[in-house]
Amino acid sequence: MTEQIVLSLISHTNLGKTSMARTLLRQDVGTVADQPHVTDQSTPYELMATEQLTVQIWDTPGFGSVKPLLDRLNQEKNFWGWLMHEVVDRLRNRPLFCSVEAARHVRSTSDVVLYLVQARETPADAGYLKMELKLLEALAKPLFLILNHTGDDSEEVVGNQLQTWHKAFLPSPIYRGAMVLDSFCRHWSQEMALFEMVAPSINPNLQAAFSIWRMAYQNRESNREQQAASIIAALVCQAAGWQTTRAGRSDKQIFEEVSNELNFQLQKCVQELVTLYGLDQEGQTRIQAQIDDLDRGLYSPLSENKTGFWASVISGATGGLAADLAAGGMTFGGGFVLGALLGGLGGFGLAKASQWFVGSAKLHWRPTFLFQYFSLILGYWMQVAHHGRARGPLPVDRDQLHIPQSLLPKWEASQATAVNDFSDFFENLDLPLKSEQSIKDAQTFLTGLAQKTLELTHLTPRALQVIPTNPSPKPDQDLPQNKQP
Repeated sequence: MTEQIVLSLISHTNLGKTSMARTLLRQDVGTVADQPHVTDQSTPYELMATEQLTVQIWDTPGFGSVKPLLDRLNQEKNFWGWLMHEVVDRLRNRPLFCSVEAARHVRSTSDVVLYLVQARETPADAGYLKMELKLLEALAKPLFLILNHTGDDSEEVVGNQLQTWHKAFLPSPIYRGAMVLDSFCRHWSQEMALFEMVAPSINPNLQAAFSIWRMAYQNRESNREQQAASIIAALVCQAAGWQTTRAGRSDKQIFEEVSNELNFQLQKCVQELVTLYGLDQEGQTRIQAQIDDLDRGLYSPLSENKTGFWASVISGATGGLAADLAAGGMTFGGGFVLGALLGGLGGFGLAKASQWFVGSAKLHWRPTFLFQYFSLILGYWMQVAHHGRARGPLPVDRDQLHIPQSLLPKWEASQATAVNDFSDFFENLDLPLKSEQSIKDAQTFLTGLAQKTLELTHLTPRALQVIPTNPSPKPDQDLPQNKQP
């Protein structure tokens, strides 16, 4: 028989429980609206199952006023109390009915309570907090604090918010830990951090099965990232193998051929990534270009000094890109693909760019452009991997890629590392790629580099902001017993 662990999303009403369930499950469940008591019954959803264990996420009605809720719970074994709840409240006082149902679920079903709070609110502002915590203490289930809706704040700001909430909950005997998990912007590494955090509070008889379950969850997400990296590598390899001839065509004709093909392949790649991560997209990707910028990415075979050739790319990646990101994103409109990077080529690269294009019989992408293209696709991947389904479809038709402020430093550093690895690999590689072995080698290298770059980006303190408390005491020590309030 398969065992079961229940993780219950609990909070005051209208604080994002259903949104969090959507993000964790990667599917649209329940109803989301900016009004109280939208969810009116406790509903289980399977997060993942192994042969031994099923872990469920329960979406529950939010708590309203706690005092009448406590009165109802104290009266529920009385016939009149039962009648008031099942008949009168159900029909005439829906908010109270929903709150009672949520409390009953915690008492009878929950293994762990995930109590959601919003970062924009402080414990002092949350007038409901004291009574709700008193209620949950009486229900006697381990409680973990989840800081949600952190917005685009810096890691320092979010860390201070988490510490403030942690201190407010620390005196409670049922409190076991706290972490940041934003339903709009998160990464699966944070989900793993959540499972690791709650593990000590799970029934000891289920610890072995839960450990196997966590490993299966991690393997599933790691395989997803491996597939995503392979999709990206294949796209860049395709560009690296592209070649055309002038054959009497004008710059405009060549431009149309190149830009249409790049747009088509980029759209296909992003759609694959969006589908792989269980999301929906809004709009279509687009690469805006100027004909004058086209020749910056094309050249006939030319031996270059590595230092001079890549210095401009590194300058663009760590200087121009950083400045552009600080302004809010990677700009498309200013140039071909990544205006900031191309604008940063300067000096050696830009001086000879037009010479490589004009008069060349055969044209193909040069490595500097391939890196820019690779960087662009990584930007899309980072958005997809961090996008919470609760936020709705991922908009991919903007003129800018939105990178959260909390991830900017890591993203900038990852690009500087990636361009060095990229240059080392492509330094002696003949382009365009033709042989099966060269394509295979490039695919393997780019897959690994894509994974490494994303790993450097998402491993931030924000992704690992877990504050463990002391191990759970035995029920007969200082935990309130399961009893009616």
